[in-house]
Amino acid sequence: MIFDKNTIEIDTGDQTMKGIVEQYARGEFKVDRPAVAISVSKIELNIEAGTVYDGEFTVDSSNSCAVKLMVYDSRYILDFKSHTFVGRKNRVSYSFDARGIEQGKSFKGHINIITDGGEFIIPYHIAIVAPYIQVEGKKLEDLFQFAAYAEENWEDAIRIFGSEDFVRTFIGRDEKLQRVYDTLGMSLSIGQAMEEFLVYTHKKRALTLSVAQNDLLVEMPSELVRASVTITKNTWGYTNTKIASDCDFLIPETSVLKWNSFDGNTFDLSFLIDPQKIHDGESSGYIYIWNTYQNMRIQVSIRKPEVIKMTPKSRQTRFTIKRAEETLIRAYIDFRTDKIDLKKYIAETRDALNTLIKYRPEYGMYRLGLLHMQILEGHTEFVEQEFLRIDADANFTSMEDMEKCYLSYLKSLLRREKFIIDRTAAMVRERFEANDKNRLFYFWILLFVDVNYTEDKWVLYEDIQKLFNSGVNSPVIYFEICDMFNKQPLMMKKIAPLEIAALRWGMRNEFVSEDVIVEFVKTASRQKDFDEQAFKMLEQIYDMRHDRTTLDAICGILIKNKMYDPCYHRYYSDASDKDLKYVGLNECFIRSMDKNHYDEIPEAILRYFSYKNVLTDEELAYIYANVIMNKENQKSVYRDFVPAIERFMEKMILQGNVSDDLTVIYDEFLDPDTVKPEFATKLINIIFKRKFVCDNENITHILVSHSELGGEVKVPVVNGEAYVEIISPSAIVTLLDDNGGRYVSTVQYRMERIVDERSYLDICHEYSPRDYRYLLFLYNDIDIFTHRDAKEINLARDIALCPEVSYRVRQEALTHMVEYYHENFDADILGKYLSKIDLDYVDPSYASRINTYYIALDMYENAFEGMYRFGYVDVDIDELIKIAEFGIDDKRYDESRLLISICVYIYRRGYAGQKILSYLINNYNGSLEEMANLFKSVNSNYRNIDMLSENILAQMMFADGYIESIYDIFEVYYRGRSRGMVVKAFLRYCAHQYFIKDQKIPSYIMEDLYKEIAKGNIKDEISRMSLLYYFSNRSGRYTEEQQEWIKANVKQFIEYSKILPFFRKFESIVKLPGDMRFKTYVIFKGESGKQVWVSYSFGQESSSMANYKSERMNEIIPGVYVKEVVVFHGESLVYSIDGVVGTSVVVESDILKNETFHKDGSSSFELINSMLVSQETRNDHELIQAMDTYLYNSHFFDANLMLL
Repeated sequence: MIFDKNTIEIDTGDQTMKGIVEQYARGEFKVDRPAVAISVSKIELNIEAGTVYDGEFTVDSSNSCAVKLMVYDSRYILDFKSHTFVGRKNRVSYSFDARGIEQGKSFKGHINIITDGGEFIIPYHIAIVAPYIQVEGKKLEDLFQFAAYAEENWEDAIRIFGSEDFVRTFIGRDEKLQRVYDTLGMSLSIGQAMEEFLVYTHKKRALTLSVAQNDLLVEMPSELVRASVTITKNTWGYTNTKIASDCDFLIPETSVLKWNSFDGNTFDLSFLIDPQKIHDGESSGYIYIWNTYQNMRIQVSIRKPEVIKMTPKSRQTRFTIKRAEETLIRAYIDFRTDKIDLKKYIAETRDALNTLIKYRPEYGMYRLGLLHMQILEGHTEFVEQEFLRIDADANFTSMEDMEKCYLSYLKSLLRREKFIIDRTAAMVRERFEANDKNRLFYFWILLFVDVNYTEDKWVLYEDIQKLFNSGVNSPVIYFEICDMFNKQPLMMKKIAPLEIAALRWGMRNEFVSEDVIVEFVKTASRQKDFDEQAFKMLEQIYDMRHDRTTLDAICGILIKNKMYDPCYHRYYSDASDKDLKYVGLNECFIRSMDKNHYDEIPEAILRYFSYKNVLTDEELAYIYANVIMNKENQKSVYRDFVPAIERFMEKMILQGNVSDDLTVIYDEFLDPDTVKPEFATKLINIIFKRKFVCDNENITHILVSHSELGGEVKVPVVNGEAYVEIISPSAIVTLLDDNGGRYVSTVQYRMERIVDERSYLDICHEYSPRDYRYLLFLYNDIDIFTHRDAKEINLARDIALCPEVSYRVRQEALTHMVEYYHENFDADILGKYLSKIDLDYVDPSYASRINTYYIALDMYENAFEGMYRFGYVDVDIDELIKIAEFGIDDKRYDESRLLISICVYIYRRGYAGQKILSYLINNYNGSLEEMANLFKSVNSNYRNIDMLSENILAQMMFADGYIESIYDIFEVYYRGRSRGMVVKAFLRYCAHQYFIKDQKIPSYIMEDLYKEIAKGNIKDEISRMSLLYYFSNRSGRYTEEQQEWIKANVKQFIEYSKILPFFRKFESIVKLPGDMRFKTYVIFKGESGKQVWVSYSFGQESSSMANYKSERMNEIIPGVYVKEVVVFHGESLVYSIDGVVGTSVVVESDILKNETFHKDGSSSFELINSMLVSQETRNDHELIQAMDTYLYNSHFFDANLMLL
């Protein structure tokens, strides 16, 4: 766009010039003018296409005078914020709008600067260049250069990538690239967005990582050590790669890899290996390296010593003690579950206790355990003696609580006395209730001493529950639970974690009766809510028994809780095989099937759904697809299902649904030749659908945008798949990950067609001819519009009228219609579509054609709008003349800079007609020379050029300029409708120049001056004296009026003693003072109001000024200074004229010598002069005669004086 659409102020500078014109009209020619200094001598600009350039320069005064100035562009293509300025320092701002101009265009012209200190021009050359970005002295003009810069300056490149400059320079009007940029710009990481953009535009390769080793073998360290592995990238660019390990002993020292983490193309990933965190049995771990594109892992294996080394003593001891304690528990359980007899139990327990005593001799519990074994063997006497020793040697009060309780229990076991048993029970119960950390031990003793446990098993149950709830999960309590259930299965009133844990233990140790299992199955089946742990127990039972009862319970639970996960399908399948009767079983069978496979469905179930359908459309689609995929094995079923499948397919087409299962159905039954009218209109809903398939698990959504539609459609990606509509090649597919990243090219995927859309175009043409998808498909199928085929233009019309299509594409279709109707000229229709063109969507390269069409159809307002935006230099000159003449006639464009620019363009190419020239006469502003040239062009053909003439005259006086044609211009102006002030100013200026400056002025100007003076319009002395001087030098006779005027003015000047020597030429008309004949006049012309002094002396030409006389000269009229002196024949007057008092500047000096001789003169001066001449010529006769005359005159004068 070159021109501001709004009209602009065209300031002619009248007010700026008026002051000087008025000053000249008053005869004040002393003007203080500035010494103008301009900051630039020329302007050369490379302006980026699509931008607005703002520039400025300064116009200053280097003296004390303020500058009054006006600025104009010779081509009227620069936009000045202001045209007039006043001040010692003036900043002139201008702009050039290149938003609608193609690169490669250039403009030459100049700026006229008209000041009261003179006229100046600043030439300019403007080249419209491709957009670029300036960085560090470099120009980035394309994406290749930007990519090269990004490789070395990644962070700065990111800043540029996010700026408007990037869009303007590297994207421009590329709509598809703009959409890619926009969608990537919404990524949470701008670095990732730039990486993706550069890869998409093929300016770099996608960055990938590799590791030097996938398996590392490290010797078992004795202390914390550091190891490393090298990661290599294939190219420069963005990465945000995470690093972590899956075990405690591997500690990566870096958690994230970024673009600047690398040294060149490699990064040494260091990690620590902590041997203190390597657990028993652990020998390897993994370091994971992953990002959206890649998942890598490095296995780090720890090689332990091959030879057996002694384990540190403390560690070995702990291991031995732990093994012995486990043996104690295992032997006890094995004995209680009848897996070993008492003898073996005693032997295994004794061995374990001896081992424990060896490593922990201070722990008395183990010795008591040996006594326990002695009691079980019947060695009562030995044990009694040990009890006596213990009682005698040890202070009972210093024993640990566990030892006290254990000893008391052993005594009660040995002696079987009730009071001892009761005392023991009370002691142990106290410790048990105290929540001691050894509650399990106390519970074990209570099993044998607390009568409540034997009398009421629910008391035992409650204590076991307390232990379990406190975190105890020992086989001891599981045994007791199973033992109770085995003896009383009906005690299983509920199923909770304790019961499940106990039964799982009992089944693993074969200590659960059949009755208990049956009771568990019954109880589980009665539960209201789904209990995952209980269900797993049922699964375990079923896997072990494969019985109908358990299966019945499992299916009941699953159906009641609507459990459809494929992991449960085997139970529904077994139930179907076993012919279990459950409401909803068949539905659950279908819903729990793995939908990624088409496993054969039993015929009975398929038949069931053929007459009873309670499934969703999605489930039905799977059944029908399954029937199709298994038709070879189920031919009769397939045959019977065909009608239902076809009806279902039609329903899905009407709804526009697509899925994997429906794709199978469409492939089987959808045939272009057999499509029914009932659903043909909706076929368009599926033919452009595509199946998106992506193996990258990080991708969560897919975005699809079409330039023809605008906006974008977001679809979730489920199991790496999604269904989207792809209508045209312009579709941009963007993938989203769960971290907010967006990808358009670096993540691999594929699009699979549902059907071949071209096979259904005829159907769409018949049933959906106005559907936007069908129209866009056909529209994009046209490679090049010929603008001659009616079929093409009918399609373009449909696109232009389709509301679903984006405004941009509708505008594009309109341009095709415009071209068609221009080629096949139909003015009415062409105008209709031209009026709908939105210039915001017109490419600058196409703009001149649109403007030409506007003008051809007299759509001048539209044409002006187009030229405002895109300029006019590419429009044919004849068309420009039309638009110019329209604008001149329309008052709305009176002050339009565009109109003036067009008219100037036409005028300078020699094509301006009367109307355009008339317009320029009243509106154009330029230098004096340019204005004068315009005057020459119009002078002989146009009458009404007064305004142009006046502007030229005023500008000439304002700028103190001069052109040869100025007098001719004034003459035309003077004979036209002139204004008195301008005439008066110019003629007084000419009179001043003629008389004071001795400048040549054409005689017709002086004649005009005479007319104005004669009219009384000009009365000043300079003008009248100038005119007298002109008449004195003019050859030819004077008119009577002129003679009278001369006579009157000379007399007036003589009366006021304002005499100049050229008056002598009028002595035949007017009587002059007698002494004028012998006086010599020293005249100086300069500024008025000065004190001018003349220093003079008489003598020879070579005589010095030693005896000079200095006198002030008389200013008889402004600027004219006169000194009258008498110089006799042969004398020389040597003089010099000085300026203002106080200065010593000699402004003029000369030598005057009187050689004038009037033989007939009778004045004393003439008689003396005659005598001097006669003496010089040795003419004694004339000398004596003159002397007599002089003496007589002197005597006569004296005698008369005496009489008076």
